Amino acid sequence: ANEIETWSYHDLYDNELAGLEGLGIDGEMWDCHINHYGGYWWEDIELHGYDQYYGVLGWDISSWDLGGQQPDTEDFYWDDLTPEQQAAATQLCYHRDSWNMVPLAQWGV
Repeated sequence: ANEIETWSYHDLYDNELAGLEGLGIDGEMWDCHINHYGGYWWEDIELHGYDQYYGVLGWDISSWDLGGQQPDTEDFYWDDLTPEQQAAATQLCYHRDSWNMVPLAQWGV
């Protein structure tokens, strides 16, 4: 992944925002489909209600903000996730190919 993909929409520079606008990508699309809210602090994750989904995937404030151990699901392929975990990941704009880190040009969507 490119480093810029780890930044939330509101952390991007003006020229980056202009480029996204030219591509038709808004803040909601960026933060969900590209960043998967990874640029948010846990407080913001909770504020927006995404903690219910990240919690199913094993995340909490310690693992998210404080450098604690990442959950085991970070090493799982899509098919290794339980149906409940897949449903949670889907709410965070993941699908099989994005979760499995398949390059965009090879997506089978």
